[in-house]
Amino acid sequence: MNFLQTWFRKWAPRVERCLFGSAFIVAALVFSCQLIMTNARVRSFLNRTESLEGKPYNWLEEVGPGARTTASPGQRASENGVYWVELGLRRGEGSLEVLCNGTPVGTLEAGSLIIYVNPGDLIEVRGEIPRDRPAVVEVVSTRGLVSPQVGTQVTAYGDYDLIGWAIPQNGE
Repeated sequence: MNFLQTWFRKWAPRVERCLFGSAFIVAALVFSCQLIMTNARVRSFLNRTESLEGKPYNWLEEVGPGARTTASPGQRASENGVYWVELGLRRGEGSLEVLCNGTPVGTLEAGSLIIYVNPGDLIEVRGEIPRDRPAVVEVVSTRGLVSPQVGTQVTAYGDYDLIGWAIPQNGE
């Protein structure tokens, strides 16, 4: 036998034992770490994501129980990600259909309507309005948005009239 074969026969069993032992130790560490993470106190200490969990958002506290809204359950689930625009019909007759990204989301009649939006959404109104008596739609309030601004009034002639883009304050 030559020198390399004898060297291999001498060291191969030792290296195999080290590799198997290392693999067993790694598997035992992974199992124990997963077992430790089942404890809530330890998990909140070791896992930084755990501290970001919050309490559920109660949207009725913010808008009031009698408000007319277009919110779906998914839109009112998170406190930080809920944006709305409240529109009011200041002048005009009839009803206007409110659109968000071209999709009808509600009807604006006398009073106001809260439309839930996402950052970047396009808010429009349309309806059958006589050209000689246009409707005036006002942005009554917003939550978390820079645009459209509160107090903005749009004269609507019945076509697709732009209220604005939903642009959040935090730049999302």
